[in-house]
Amino acid sequence: DQYIHNCFYDFNESREWAGGFSIVAKENQTEVTVIIRDGVNLVPGFGETIKGKEHGDRIRLTLNKGEVYTVQGNGRTRGTFDLSGSYIHTSKPVGVVSYHNRAMIPSTVVKTGRDYLIEMLPPLHSWGTKYVSLELDRNTDKGDYFRVVAGSDNTTFNIKWYSKQGGGNNKQIGETKSITLQTKGDWYEYNGNGATMPHNEESIRGVAVFESDKPILVNQYSYSSQY
Repeated sequence: DQYIHNCFYDFNESREWAGGFSIVAKENQTEVTVIIRDGVNLVPGFGETIKGKEHGDRIRLTLNKGEVYTVQGNGRTRGTFDLSGSYIHTSKPVGVVSYHNRAMIPSTVVKTGRDYLIEMLPPLHSWGTKYVSLELDRNTDKGDYFRVVAGSDNTTFNIKWYSKQGGGNNKQIGETKSITLQTKGDWYEYNGNGATMPHNEESIRGVAVFESDKPILVNQYSYSSQY
């Protein structure tokens, strides 16, 4: 199986909060290769894992049934280093759980609302080319934070979003066209502008449709409370 990790930026604050992922083996003698990627900068030198691994480094190991291996950022940066886009290749089925100790979304807002993030990721072979999302109901009408991760090189996608009154009368209220991610594991995010309430910033909201020419993973996040 193949997986591509996605979570969020490291967040150095009162403590060294960080993002990472855990690989859980289902069977004995599971060969695992991890290729570390800094999905923000795409070059080494901006951040590293707890064990000192940087963008481009490889980790090879063997896991037996029930064993777990975790890769985590060291949490010493804020909004500049993210392990999202890292590859996981395994010889046998595994579970991959991506997480963050305590994040602010977006990472540029530093007041209140830090939250633990966690999600079990689907394997690459199950990714699709069309997704539909519904805005989280928070009584602010500001929308949600999104990331799109490429499952192949040269992946192009479009996003359209509509009002959510239903009844076949949904009015288009926004779109992005022909966004291309050049390399497998690259990702695009919308909207990461820092702001605290009250403000006029707006992200993807209502009912959104994501369509691509190759498989993608669409990730929907709830903004932190001060947004």
